[in-house]
Amino acid sequence: MQRNDRFPTLSSLASITKGIGWTLIGIGLICVLVGFIGWVKGVNSGGVTSRVDMWSGSVSRSGSNPVTGALTLAGGVVGAVSGLILLIYAEGIGVAFAIEQNTRGSAQYIGDDMKPRLGTAKTPEPDLRDASPVPASMMRRMDEGDT
Repeated sequence: MQRNDRFPTLSSLASITKGIGWTLIGIGLICVLVGFIGWVKGVNSGGVTSRVDMWSGSVSRSGSNPVTGALTLAGGVVGAVSGLILLIYAEGIGVAFAIEQNTRGSAQYIGDDMKPRLGTAKTPEPDLRDASPVPASMMRRMDEGDT
């Protein structure tokens, strides 16, 4: 995003927001991937895996809980969507800058065109009869001398 010299604080806010948005999208997508893998492993293992230690003969139960994977997946989706919303906000600030710049340019262009050139434009005298509350038919009679 180009820096706007007229609004430096808003320009900085847009840049920071865009950086945070991209960071949230990246972390969110990683969480989606990890959560999906954890959810699939948990569903496939039934949530619990038995393992026998060869040296001691003890049985330990461990496994991946599918709920943990699903929650990580959901958190990743929420984070990615939040990052996308922040990116949209930052782009909206950029659009507002572009609209302001175009409006300013158009106003200057039109303003230069509308300025009277020195010595060339004369202001016409207003015709006061057009503004009169008296109907035009009565005005004709007054001009002719009829009363």
